[in-house]
Amino acid sequence: MNATLYNGVSGIRTNQVGLDVTSNNISNANTVGYKANTSEFKSFIAKLSQNANSPISNDYNYGAAVAATPTNTNDGTYKSSKGEFHFAYSGKGWITVGKNSEGTFDVLNPQLTVSQQNFFTRNGQFTRDSEGYIVNSDGYYLYGINLGKIGEDGTFIGGTTYEQDVAALTGSELTPIQIPKDVYYRPNITTEINLAFNLNRGEKENNKTLADAFANMDGSVNFDAVFEQDWNSFKNGSGNSLDVFANKTFNIRVPAQIENPDFDPDQNISDNNPQYIANPNVTRFVYGDDAIDANGNVTAQGFRTVAQLRDLLANAGLTLDVQRTDDGSGFEGSSFVISNATDADMAIAIDGSFAKALGLTTDNYNLRAPTGNVQEDKNSRIVGSAVTVPSYGYSNDIFDEQGNKYYLRNQFYLKQAGGVGGQEEIWAVKTSIIGSNGVTNFSDSYTESELRFNGGNIVDQGPINVPFIGGNLSMNLSGVDGRQTTAFTGEASSFVDQAQDGVGAGRLEKVGFNSDGLIVLNFDNGKQEIMGRVGITAFVNDQGLKKIGGNLFALDVQGFGGQIGMLSGPPLLGWDENSGALKFGQVMDNMIEYSNVNIADALTELIVFQRGYSFNAKAFTTGDDLIKEAIALKR
Repeated sequence: MNATLYNGVSGIRTNQVGLDVTSNNISNANTVGYKANTSEFKSFIAKLSQNANSPISNDYNYGAAVAATPTNTNDGTYKSSKGEFHFAYSGKGWITVGKNSEGTFDVLNPQLTVSQQNFFTRNGQFTRDSEGYIVNSDGYYLYGINLGKIGEDGTFIGGTTYEQDVAALTGSELTPIQIPKDVYYRPNITTEINLAFNLNRGEKENNKTLADAFANMDGSVNFDAVFEQDWNSFKNGSGNSLDVFANKTFNIRVPAQIENPDFDPDQNISDNNPQYIANPNVTRFVYGDDAIDANGNVTAQGFRTVAQLRDLLANAGLTLDVQRTDDGSGFEGSSFVISNATDADMAIAIDGSFAKALGLTTDNYNLRAPTGNVQEDKNSRIVGSAVTVPSYGYSNDIFDEQGNKYYLRNQFYLKQAGGVGGQEEIWAVKTSIIGSNGVTNFSDSYTESELRFNGGNIVDQGPINVPFIGGNLSMNLSGVDGRQTTAFTGEASSFVDQAQDGVGAGRLEKVGFNSDGLIVLNFDNGKQEIMGRVGITAFVNDQGLKKIGGNLFALDVQGFGGQIGMLSGPPLLGWDENSGALKFGQVMDNMIEYSNVNIADALTELIVFQRGYSFNAKAFTTGDDLIKEAIALKR
């Protein structure tokens, strides 16, 4: 019989499969998660023809057949989607789904049954059914690992760290993911809080007057704290540093002038013949340590704090104080003043770079002895320029057992600037807790503490107990999880981070998926919590998966030598069992993966297969004509 007929028929049938596969790809060009197929052909049978006298084989093939229609597992195109439970997976692997809401699928120990209950897809278009299960349009359940943080009443129980959650999500047993619509975040009282800040003493905008910096909670003034201040902690009224390491001298002369021993009464008083000259006996003070000459004599007494200079001036019959109200209970201004502490009037001269920085210099000033008249005594004193104190304040939310919010307020004030000569930097801290109304305080006074820094880095300190809800809140101002509180002048004063065990009540606002497939719940109290992960399964041989329609693939379980095996090979866990990170790809939230069909290639293949079909049809008709011609010869 003429083999041309058989060759033509097999070619027609083979190219028809190519047309079917290609047209199917084109029809699914916009199908989410669709994986295109390709057509692979092979020769059908071969005829063996031996010729011992020829070095060339005379074998030839008969016909063509379909070898395979493998799946193209390359990624498709990704587009954004607004579906709350829409996500895409990019890379090697599949999203795991199942029929049974009570089912399980152990990736590393799958149950090999003839009727599979679990399937694999790249269509990430999911929604939530009436029971809160995450399902696709055909009702198949999204499988993954659930941490069990959501109770039957819809209450979310937090309290675990990210590391603890990830460690619990490294298993292999998958179950349907269920997320109720109304998830309530249970509040927890704040008993511990860790805070990290940066404090920059050089900023101009955060300076406070003496009245603001040293006021008590009840409105009274802590004058003692003013005198404990190091002079290097103050700035002038414009916010510029007093620069006490450059402007360090403070000199007084009492009396300011003495009679000129060389004065000639017979001559007119003039610059060359003054009646009085500056008192050569000068009492010298200097910021820092005592000034000592080459002979070991103290030429200027040293001071650092306000109290130390106050005591030195007291030995000279002077009083150094702040500018107070008439009754002495508050600040009238933000300056330092010098007054007479003796029973007699004194003429005084004050000079020196430090005195000038404070605005306390004078050439010859008559300081009257105290009279007991407040107004007269105020008018007699020497009033300096305004000074300010670098500060920074920040409030953090804390919570009671019912989730009610309160404000933990920390106000920082520079007490001693650091850096020169290895001196520590010290910031005084006033802490208070204020009710949500912004008024109620939990204590009649501030909880006061200090932060010390060396080279801008904090010197570790223990927790501070702050009165709160009938007990104490433990507050650590040293830092959070390796992020220390610092005093760097190159960075703005700012709140850096916090960690606390308290949280306010909240309701589920949004569900998201991170790149490792972790399911993140976003609550309206600002909390983000992991509740589980999406089940991602990979295979050694994706071509061994069985297509069952609906963009679903299943394990193809077949028997080999009396044993059941999987053409795809055993399933592989999509994430690392130690770190929990995805190994073969990533999840993209609010994205969907469209078909990986290349329309240009598909249309080209369609033409090629169409031509192939036509050519084989021509071969068939040619074979038919030859048979007719052979029959005609017999006649």
